[in-house]
This record gives sequence, C-alpha cells and structure tokens, in this order.
Amino acid sequence: MKLSQSGQTPPIFRRLFPAIASLLVMLSVSPAGAADKPAKLPLSLYCFDYAGDLKSVDVRTGETEVRSVTLSTANVIDAGKVLSENGVVTLHGPAAGGVEHPVVATLEVGAIREPLAVLAPAAEGDKGEAATYRSHVIDSDEKSFPIGSYRFVNLSPYPVRINFGDHSMEFAPATDKLFNPKVKAGELLSVSIDYQLKEDWLPVSSSRWAYRKDRRTLVCIYQSLQTQRMLLKSIPLRE
Repeated sequence: MKLSQSGQTPPIFRRLFPAIASLLVMLSVSPAGAADKPAKLPLSLYCFDYAGDLKSVDVRTGETEVRSVTLSTANVIDAGKVLSENGVVTLHGPAAGGVEHPVVATLEVGAIREPLAVLAPAAEGDKGEAATYRSHVIDSDEKSFPIGSYRFVNLSPYPVRINFGDHSMEFAPATDKLFNPKVKAGELLSVSIDYQLKEDWLPVSSSRWAYRKDRRTLVCIYQSLQTQRMLLKSIPLRE
C-alpha cells in the first residue's frame, strides 16, 4: 500500500501500530531469561539414615520465614508448604563455622507439585559436596503414586533387580520405579531384591509380603557408608 500524497500514514497502519508496539514489548521480556517467581509446594521428607547429629532441618516458608522440621528414619514427615525457586527447594542446618543456616540439601523438584524427598547422608565426592544430605525426589501425587502401589527408590551406587513372583524389573542408581501388583488384597507376594556387583547379582533381601490394596508403600535401597552393607527399608505412607 502506498502512502498518501500528503505523506500521512494510511488509517489501517495507524490502527495496527498500538497492537504491534504491545507485541514488541511482550517479546522483549523473554520468559526464558526471566527467573520463575517463588512458589509454595507441599513437601514430604523421609530420612533413610541421619547424617551425623543432624536430625532436624529448616525449610523456607517465605522470603524471610523458616520452619524447623524434625526428620524421621521411621516415617514420612509432612514438612508443610515450603518455598521453591526455579524448581529447587533448599534444606538448611543450624548456623556453624560463621555460616548462618548453611544449605544441607538441595532438592531438585522441577515441575513436581507434591514432592517427596528421600534423604541419605552424602558420601564424599557426591554432587554438591557442601550438602550434608543427598536426595532423591519423587512425585507423591496419587496419579503418579497410586493407592496400592510400591515406589522403589535406589539410593545405592549399584543397579538393583526386584523380583515379584514372575515379574522382574531392574533400575539404575539414583532412579526409582513404580510397581502396582495385579493381585488380590492380602495375597502373599514372594519378593527378592538383588544388587549387581561387577558381573554378579548378590542378595539384599528375600521374603514374602502381604499385599495391601489400601495404602502406598515407599521402598528404599541404600548402602551404608559405615558398614558398606546394602540395606532395605519399607515405609507405608500415612493417608
């Protein structure tokens, strides 16, 4: 379209200018370059083993507010709603060595809306050496972890194999697997758990489990830093 002889902009362009200007402003603020606003998420914690004497942690509930949470090696603990920034929740310890409330664990929750973090003492050389605890985060939402299912978490440095009767599954270190048995409530399941050391599969546990259809069960496999033994814990979630 040509400009008018008077040099004025045609009416159609004058109507489009405000919309184009607004679009350019929106594009100039790139979502990829902007930090996500802090969000509050309901957090649950389970501690497989204590890291020294650190049996409680502080969680951030606001920009300046914190709450103390006592960890448990027996039960999953509800830590309430905590602050998540860019998909990360930090756990803090008591002031020490001139550092006020140092970070003792970093939880990578990502887009998970109901995170459950399994904690274990951090070995020397673990990613994030400043942290006292290492963690593995799962989604505790009932769609991802339905009633009647088992969620296995491998905290050990070895591949793990789990046999439920004729069903078998393997999973790598620092990963988890969901298993939902297709059996009747109360039925006994023959369960054996092994770990791979070089070319050999060595036993961790072998027993019979009575299937509970009315609850969810978290099962963690971990290697003790003190004894190097492979350990297993089964924790029912309180609904």
